[in-house]
Amino acid sequence: MTCQQIAQFLIDYVSCEMPAEDRVAFDAHLRECTQCQRYLDSYRKTIALSKGAMAPEPRVEEMPESLVSAILSACRDRTGAAKS
Repeated sequence: MTCQQIAQFLIDYVSCEMPAEDRVAFDAHLRECTQCQRYLDSYRKTIALSKGAMAPEPRVEEMPESLVSAILSACRDRTGAAKS
């Protein structure tokens, strides 16, 4: 398997949808090619980061009342301090 093929089939490899015989060739190439190892590592990190970025923001109802109060208090204190 070539580096170009590694790049083309990376999503199938990571999602475990690659046929077993292709996976054997893929793994063999990865054992020998540090460049493809780094590419796979960065690909996995990118997936993890994008999943974190797409996580839904917590709704205000889900925030503890004490946190909401502390934030509002800090905003009032900052606004009051700026006017002095």
